[in-house]
Formats: sequence, C-alpha cells, structure tokens
Amino acid sequence: MDLDQYLYDHYESHLAQGAPPSAERYEKQARHYSSVFGPLLPEDKTVPILDIGCGFGHFLYFLRQSGYTTYRGIEAGRRQVEVCHGTVTPAVEHTAAIPYLSSHRAEFGAIVMLNVLEHVPDSELLPLLGSVRDALAPGGRVIVSVPNAACLPTLMTRYGDLTHKRLFSEWSLTQLLDAVGFKSIRLLPHERRVIRSFRSRRERLAWHLRDRFARWLLNELHVHLMEGAVPSIQTVNLIGVGTRACAS
Repeated sequence: MDLDQYLYDHYESHLAQGAPPSAERYEKQARHYSSVFGPLLPEDKTVPILDIGCGFGHFLYFLRQSGYTTYRGIEAGRRQVEVCHGTVTPAVEHTAAIPYLSSHRAEFGAIVMLNVLEHVPDSELLPLLGSVRDALAPGGRVIVSVPNAACLPTLMTRYGDLTHKRLFSEWSLTQLLDAVGFKSIRLLPHERRVIRSFRSRRERLAWHLRDRFARWLLNELHVHLMEGAVPSIQTVNLIGVGTRACAS
C-alpha cells in the first residue's frame, strides 16, 4: 500500500489530535486570521476567493465572519469536507487541486494555501502553482503560509507529520513563486499561535519576556552558526504573497 495514500485517507484523525473542530477553535482562528491575513485580502468583499486544502474550514469561517460573500474551498479529505458542510459552508468540494483549477481559469481574486505546499511532492510543485496562477484573474493574489526552516522548533513540524516533504526558507519560497511567474513577491512573518488571553498583567509580562529572550537566542544562534547569513524572518511559519501579472 502507498504510504502517502494511506496517510491522507486517515488524515482527519491526525488533524483532530491537535485541533478538534469546535466553536471556540473556529472563533480563535478567525481572530488570528483577521490580524494576520485580513490586510492581505481584497478590499472588495464580493471578489471570489478560493481556499486550497481548506481542512475543517477555519479560514472559510473567518472569511464568512469578515463579510466576504464569494468564497469556496477544495479539500482532498472526505471527512474534512463533511465537517465543512455541516459547520461552515456547503461551498467546499472534495476534489484534486489541479483539475479543479484548470476548469476555473482567470476566475479568482485571491487563492489561499495555508500549510499546503510542504505536503506537495517535488514533481507537482510547479504544475500546482502554475495552475494557481492561471486560475487567478489578472492582478489576483496568491497567499501561502509554509513552515519556516529558519525557526529551529519547526523541525518538529517537518518530522511531526509523515506527509511533510520539506520546510521553506525566505529564499526557497521566493525562488518557487518567482519560477512560476508571480510578480510583486512579498514575504511576511507568521506566528502559528492564536491570539492569547492572560489571567493577569504579571502573566502577560512574563510571557512577553520569555518570548523576547527566545527570539534573541534564536537570532544569536543564527549569527554564530551561519556567519552573517541571518534570515530576516524567524517565525514558525512564513507567508508568501505573489500577484498574477495584469495583461499588457
């Protein structure tokens, strides 16, 4: 039996180990997505948006709560699609990405892929992103989030899931988006954690001090080991944004 196929057939149980779909989880993720991805999305809330690999629909829930009216998702896991239909929206299809994108050329104002590209085999990266580019309307935007190799704890992400094929750096993500022909490429930091709540001001202060110390230590480690080639983004995840060129 093919390992990847078996793992994807049972992927919903793996996802549920860390984040079972609950009303509280949807709300926390929506607040997080609002602060991180809200500024990257089209201002026109009628623009079609596609979420590839939408999982249990957390990002689609955020879009709905934010007032977007034309959003869709595609997902390879049947159970995740069922959850989306029952909890978030019926506008989710169980389908492979490339055939779907090929039948929706120049249609979307934004296409989002959160924690997707690290699962894609090498031979499929360029075909997938080429199909994403062609499914965007001219001036449309792709938004991806991937695990960042510059953050050492991300090794747990890489090896915590047998379907993961790689981590990305600022340079390799730029290289990939550029190879497909995306323009105006931008890279941004992305913390994986959702918005936190604290029981007291003392707890908040202690957490921020630990956070600043950990980031300083990580940066010093890069300086010491990489002889000056220090990544400018060292968050757990890395956001890449690219634009499909407008027709001349």
